[in-house]
Formats: sequence, C-alpha cells, structure tokens
Amino acid sequence: MINHEAAIEIIKKVLLVVRPKLLASFGNIESTDKADGSSVTDLDVYVEKLLKSELSKIDSSYNFYGEETEHINLSENTWIIDPIDGTDYFIRGLPYCANLIALREKGEISLGVVYNFVTDEFFHAIRGQGAFLNGERLQIKERPVAKTMLLYESKSDAEDNYRFLDSLYKTVPADGVIHHYISGYQLALLAEGKLDGVICREPWENVWDVAAGNLLVQEAGGIVANIGKDTYDIENLNFVAATPMLYDKLKSETLV
Repeated sequence: MINHEAAIEIIKKVLLVVRPKLLASFGNIESTDKADGSSVTDLDVYVEKLLKSELSKIDSSYNFYGEETEHINLSENTWIIDPIDGTDYFIRGLPYCANLIALREKGEISLGVVYNFVTDEFFHAIRGQGAFLNGERLQIKERPVAKTMLLYESKSDAEDNYRFLDSLYKTVPADGVIHHYISGYQLALLAEGKLDGVICREPWENVWDVAAGNLLVQEAGGIVANIGKDTYDIENLNFVAATPMLYDKLKSETLV
C-alpha cells in the first residue's frame, strides 16, 4: 500500500506549484463546454495531468480516474481526481472551487484531500487517523435538529421532489434546506462543523466530486451512508452525509 503521509506531502507540493496559475486566472479565464454541457478550462486539464504525473511516480501500478482526461477504470486501487471542482465557480470568480484528490485502495477510500486554493484551506484525511484543516484536527459539530442547515441536490422530477421535500420539511426547518449543487468543498465544511448535512438523491455528481469530501466527514465523526442502506459504496451516488444526531433523525423518519 502507498505511504499516505508521503503522498499527502507530494500532493501539497503539486498544489502549491499550480496555485499561482489558478489564482491568476480566478474569475478571468475562458472555457469550453464538454459533451455533457459542463464547463472545462485549460487549467482543469493542466492540473489533472500534473497530478497524474507526480502521483504515478509513487506506485505506477495504481490506476487513475480523473474527470478531464481519464475515467474508464475505477478499479480497486485508483487515484480519483477532480482537478478543479466547481469549474463554473472558478470561471465566475466565486470562492467555492477546490482541487479534489482521493485514493481508493482495496475498494475503500483511504486518503482524501480538498484544497480550496482561493482561501488556502487544505483539508485532508487518512482513514483511521482523523480529518484536518491546515494541520488542525476537525470535529463534526452537533446542533439541535431545529437548527439544521443542510444541502440538498436532486435531479428527480418535480413530483418526486415535492413528495420528498414535503416530508423533509416536517423533520427539519424548511429555511435550513439549501438546494444546491454539492461540491467537495461543501462536504469539507460539513467536516469542519459549519454545515450539518448533505443529501444527494439522483444527483448530478460523479465519484470524483464526493469521494475525498465524504472521507473527511467520516474521519471528523460524521456519518456517510447510501440512501436506504446503513453502508456506503462510493459508486452509489445516492447518499446522506450528516452529523450523527441529524442522521439518526432522518433515518427515524425514513427519509434516508
């Protein structure tokens, strides 16, 4: 297995190299549309290729699953990369974009990094060793359910969403439910204790959007589980990530 601490240091070095380029283009870069309609910039591709080049030097037997250049084989041992999560934020100059790196070993995420290069917030987690922000250990913050703030993403049809949200609003405050695309940075904020939960039902996300952030949540003391299950499979993108108190409440109401 890969030396996780050494891998974190290599990732840090790469991201410090690319950060000046990212900041110089933040809110000031041209983009094109991919086949699925999402945006991509030259820097998305540049960052991904550089990460792949450096991470491959650690152990060339590990595969690579990146959003922009290669996402065919999500094998047992794979680096999972989103070079700029929130490209549209990046293009517009909104500070919610981040570099996302996760390592899957024997089918389980063992390492996760979320780096907000705008705010210089470096979140990382190694399974079994906790989650950290710029070296300081993170801990999920429990709040009363009545004070909940959670993010909800779904591309379900209107009728299905109406039924689900009607039930959700009977459990948590309606004004605490934010309809939003989920980003890795937002999952990091949940690990930091600034948010209470995330619910994804038929989301637009892919594995690279959530793998690193969900490890942060778990290592900070939160719960991540697929909807309708008590376990979490990263390839199943219907999931809830939440504080234990909120998770128990949502589960008791059969919302997740």
